[in-house]
Amino acid sequence: ASWILYKLDGGIDHILIDEAQDTNPEQWKIISKLALEFFSGAGRHDEETIKQNPRTIFAVGDVKQSIYSFQKAEPKQFNTTKEYFDTHVNAAGLEFKNVPMNLSFRSTSAVLEVVDQVFKPDDFRQAISFSKDEIRHDTHRIGAPGLVEVWNPILPQETEQDEEWSPPIIQKPAHDPKSIAAEQIADKIADWVKSGEMLASKGRPVTAGDILILVQKRKEFVHYMIRALKKRKINVAGLDQMVLTDQLAVMDLIAMANFTLLPSDDLTLAIVLKSPFIGMSEEELFDLAYPRAKGESLWSALLKKRAHYKDIVDYLTLLTNYADFQPPYEFFSYLLGPLRGREKLIARLGEQSNDPVDEFLNQAMKYEQNNISSMQGFLSWIEKGDIKIKRDMEQGGDMVRIMTVHGAKGLQAPIVFLPDTCQEMNFPDSLFWHEQEYQNYILWVKNKDTQVGAGKIAYEKRKNDVEDENKRLLYVAMTRAEDRLYITGWEGKNKRKKSCWYDMIRDAVKEMDGTEEIEDGDEIILRREHKSEIRIIEAAEEKVIPNIPSLPTWAFIAPSAEPIPSRPLSPSRPDDDDEEVTSSPLKISQHIKRDKQKYHRGRLIHKLLEILPELQIEQREAAASRYLSHKALDLTEDDIEEITKEVLAIVENDDLTVLFGPTSRSEVPIVGQIGNYSLSGQVDRLAISDDEILIIDYKTNRPPPDDAKNIPKIYVRQMAAYRAVLKDIYPKHKVRSFLLWTDICSLMEIPEENLSKIEF
Repeated sequence: ASWILYKLDGGIDHILIDEAQDTNPEQWKIISKLALEFFSGAGRHDEETIKQNPRTIFAVGDVKQSIYSFQKAEPKQFNTTKEYFDTHVNAAGLEFKNVPMNLSFRSTSAVLEVVDQVFKPDDFRQAISFSKDEIRHDTHRIGAPGLVEVWNPILPQETEQDEEWSPPIIQKPAHDPKSIAAEQIADKIADWVKSGEMLASKGRPVTAGDILILVQKRKEFVHYMIRALKKRKINVAGLDQMVLTDQLAVMDLIAMANFTLLPSDDLTLAIVLKSPFIGMSEEELFDLAYPRAKGESLWSALLKKRAHYKDIVDYLTLLTNYADFQPPYEFFSYLLGPLRGREKLIARLGEQSNDPVDEFLNQAMKYEQNNISSMQGFLSWIEKGDIKIKRDMEQGGDMVRIMTVHGAKGLQAPIVFLPDTCQEMNFPDSLFWHEQEYQNYILWVKNKDTQVGAGKIAYEKRKNDVEDENKRLLYVAMTRAEDRLYITGWEGKNKRKKSCWYDMIRDAVKEMDGTEEIEDGDEIILRREHKSEIRIIEAAEEKVIPNIPSLPTWAFIAPSAEPIPSRPLSPSRPDDDDEEVTSSPLKISQHIKRDKQKYHRGRLIHKLLEILPELQIEQREAAASRYLSHKALDLTEDDIEEITKEVLAIVENDDLTVLFGPTSRSEVPIVGQIGNYSLSGQVDRLAISDDEILIIDYKTNRPPPDDAKNIPKIYVRQMAAYRAVLKDIYPKHKVRSFLLWTDICSLMEIPEENLSKIEF
């Protein structure tokens, strides 16, 4: 360990700890070890260097914002570590700076004054800052308008129970306080948007993107809130964290895939018909489903009425046929893209459906990378996965954001709602770890009967820690507001406790000078408002909402086929119309042995012509004999002598010095474009001189012609293709083409006029 610390110490000059209030004790131990040598003297530097460029530790943190105890954060450790470094720095004769940051660049004075008042009591200050020093915030936005409102909580309504049971044929109005609170907030937002309510600090009307709704937990209220906003056609970003398969857009995609697997499933088909992909109404679905014969499937009924539902039947038939041959990712991409499924989902469900759809496609691609592609397998995998996705709400666009306070840390908005302030805090779990005398014990404290002895002491300590963190959570929630802060809540059957957020805020606001009590029907709203005292520079800014044009027609038309074939032209491969250039050894049984010998001989000559030109002239004959003498080749002495003589006669021919000389290369790949064709081939031998290019191709698979005029057309076409590509690369060079008949080891040049007749 000492050696590792020594090596690390040699490379570290500065340590920066961001969000230091959430650093857990184990992490602080690592940091303390890394900085162990920072204050022990000169060390690896001389004293003058240390004085001019001392090694530093820079920690940024605010214990009032430590809300991540579930990640083992202990805010008290921040102050403990600060004292530790303060002692060591002063002992080393260096300077320790404790820089308070009470100046807020985010919130107006109207919001910050309420925050200071809420945490004015000593026990509240001790809970969030571990100090009884006064908490006071200053604002950089001096004179900026701001507002804080505390609404009356929603109380549960008493409902009369029916004396007799009646069938549920009439939908009765809901009296859930959570739903009523969501409706009130949605009405307020809709009124702002409709009336053009001005956001004074920005000098423009309020938009949906200016609003942030913070909750303690993702419970029923969140769904009520989303539904209420959608009912008023207010853009809402949806949940900041979601289970993928619980999203409506994903459920519609899964239903469509299930239909392609089993069209006779009536319920699945009914879901598909009502989905955004088709959009059938309740009445249309009833008219289709109700008159069916007994035992007849909904799909059969739809096919019978094909004349009336032609577009729907064609659409579903196209998808079922496509699903038979395509893996999951390609199927869903086709449904969402060319068939405009994404456009239909957005039209019905809003822009927030994009995130779950994109993640669903990512999961389909991930599945195909690690599993055999099958629709049934993918659907089973995705439904068992319980995949959760966390959305980036910082770039929320022009939509209302609904988030937990934990998720909103680091974010801000001009207008913030705190709707669930009457709820009780989260009490500690029954099973938890307790440290005593440097040892950890696991305790189970379920109820008052088990809260005895050490268990009671540990539980009370844990409970106090949770209560303190709950207050810090409120501090974080309130300080997310830039201009306006609205507080509301609802009560359940049991009355709210005085320790809840709502009473903490309402009691503080009520005591403050300048608080107005505004009567709104039977309700009394507490309001503190700072109107603009000076002209705000931001007032000149306008939020420009771009006018996004509709997509042009060509965006929905499939591209035409590529003019170039996907498979490159291989010059040595015959086309279907070209004549057969090789005789099958099965045609005449007595030729089988001779043909095998011919191919064997050709391959050996081909190999020798590749390797011998790379050797010195005096080494070639011995190398050829040595190669051909291998027992695996099964050649006689006469065969070895004959092949060696023939190959050397070609390689050492004075007229072909360039072709087999030091400037030549063997097995040269050629890729190029000829007319509408792409070419991909390989030349057996290529030589380039100052004004001439020689190419040679070895032919083994047929008896050679006696004259160049009788060379098969496929060979002429092949060499003409090579020649055409090389002429494009070297337009000033003359290109000569040769064929080497390895069956008899004879070289033949193809005349220029024969090559020029070939067209591509």
